[in-house]
Amino acid sequence: MYEAPGHARRAAGLSLLALVIVATLSGSASGQNAPAAGSATASSEIEGQPRNPDPWEKMNRGTFAFNEWADIYVLTPVARGWRYVTPELLHTGIRNFNGLILMPTTFFNNVLQLNPGHAAEDVGRVLVNATLGIAGLIDVATLMGIPKNDEDFGQTLGYWGAPPGPYLVLPLFGPSSIRGGIGRLGDGAGTFYFTWLPVWSTFLVRGVDLISWRSDHIEDVDLSRRESLDFYVFQRDAYLQLSQNRVDQALGIPSATEREEDDLYFFDDGDGDDDDHEEEDEADDEEVFEGDIPPAEGEPNGG
Repeated sequence: MYEAPGHARRAAGLSLLALVIVATLSGSASGQNAPAAGSATASSEIEGQPRNPDPWEKMNRGTFAFNEWADIYVLTPVARGWRYVTPELLHTGIRNFNGLILMPTTFFNNVLQLNPGHAAEDVGRVLVNATLGIAGLIDVATLMGIPKNDEDFGQTLGYWGAPPGPYLVLPLFGPSSIRGGIGRLGDGAGTFYFTWLPVWSTFLVRGVDLISWRSDHIEDVDLSRRESLDFYVFQRDAYLQLSQNRVDQALGIPSATEREEDDLYFFDDGDGDDDDHEEEDEADDEEVFEGDIPPAEGEPNGG
């Protein structure tokens, strides 16, 4: 029986959401039973030590192995061929167009994060790039100095206090979490319902954008694989840190890098005082040095 595309999308979304809820409840149940297994776990929670962010590691590693296989034997060869036959100008145009169709969800998340300044920038980028940028193929807004924001629904959930939940590797999508998975559903729904593109063309644009991005980062990913002692752990730690930094950014909390830069303020006062102090020190050194010079033989001692 034929089902309308909108109904099909809603049914698929509800099914995925149900799976996420079931996984969350199962994780909560296992977490409730964990303290009873031993006093060490309960005491660690009492002391405020962070709980294991990856309780599903065995399952995640299985999904990670599948994703690695798909990337090495399917996506990377396609990306290499794409890079060989397409010019860089086309890659840039695809990224710009994909950024345009994602702007409605970015705007929506900035509204939910109570950030009217960023929301106004999002509206400006859409209006400028959709018109002067030839349907988004040229990023005129950046040339005009309009910032590019990238807020997502997972970040919005964190802004309103939703915990990240256990780490979760999604098939083909890669590193995520319970909060991140729900965020993907929200962003996907926004991409479908807040743009004029049909579902199949949206998937086509996003797929081509993924291949284009992968072709630009072949060497970077290969280097990370070679340099990492455990590429799974590398991806997990990088995702968890990035996810937390994005939530902190939405809340206005300085990142660790910004805090380190603030701690090093005394190395640069920018007022030219260091030059004045250096000149005074040099003058003092010259006075001391001249006073310590013994008189040469045959010369009178003093004036």
